[in-house]
Amino acid sequence: MKKQGKRGLVVVLAVVFAMGGCALFHRYNRTEAQDHLLTARRHLDIVTHMELADAYEVDFGIAQSAFDQAKAHLADRRSTAAYKAAQKSIDAAQRILNDFYLNHIALLAKGLKEELRRETSGDPDNPLKAQIPKVERVIQTAQTGEAVSLNTILEDLETIMQITYSIRTTMNRILESDVSFDKGQYRLSEKGMAAIDGILETVAKDKSDYLDRFPTKTITTQVKVVGYTDSLNFGKGTPLMAALTEDVEERIPRNDPERRQFLNRRLSEFRARNIAGYIASALKKEGETERFQVQTESVGRGEAIPPDLPPPYPVMDARRRICRIYIYTTTTD
Repeated sequence: MKKQGKRGLVVVLAVVFAMGGCALFHRYNRTEAQDHLLTARRHLDIVTHMELADAYEVDFGIAQSAFDQAKAHLADRRSTAAYKAAQKSIDAAQRILNDFYLNHIALLAKGLKEELRRETSGDPDNPLKAQIPKVERVIQTAQTGEAVSLNTILEDLETIMQITYSIRTTMNRILESDVSFDKGQYRLSEKGMAAIDGILETVAKDKSDYLDRFPTKTITTQVKVVGYTDSLNFGKGTPLMAALTEDVEERIPRNDPERRQFLNRRLSEFRARNIAGYIASALKKEGETERFQVQTESVGRGEAIPPDLPPPYPVMDARRRICRIYIYTTTTD
């Protein structure tokens, strides 16, 4: 029996060597050990920075103790022992971070998904809809049950934090056209500019907070303006009619209601564009830091019914003569 056992060991060793050398007895050099120690240090620093040490006392104790052992082994020029101790520290810290991902970050993502759905329900233009796939990706990653890399944990945590902050700072305001534009005009009146200036006080503060909160990121304020009109027709030969038909005569339908709808869509787009331009110029000052950007989008919905507006819808309906303004700030790499 002993001879058979020895023969079995010989066979195992032969297989190991055939696969490329002493895989079971790999020795690590000092550079490898130092690099691994730095990785272990990074894991420990992140666990400490995220204030998880007390919540995961046992694993944190293992991670810290193994890290100290790795340093001692490296000082004694025992590179392989240092590498293995560093790996033990990394494994313990990774258990902490994986559990935090599954039981905290993923839960935050689920809550955010429901909040985003409530905020954007019935409003296809709300730009917060674009954040839903991001939180869904975090949820799907957690559902696999597989270990998550350190970079993924940090990136997804930052994503959740940014979206949470964006929800709190997103503005959704309605500007009444009858107040914001002079009759038969699409350029902002003084009252319209004053109304927007009141909104921008809060936006400017959010912008400043973002620049402080994310000092290494580019901060982007997204401005989306969606214009609506009622279904009133247009008088012929007016300056407004001339502006709406300029350079598009061949595209204008000849008969109503298609002609009227086309012109109302143009009017709503012109008004939305003027509001977006005014906001952008007010937010982005000349010579300001390149870390701050403004992106605008103008949409003309014309005679379409604004979200959540109950019937009836008369031809002259002030409730429909509005521009809906969405402003939210986020970070980009």
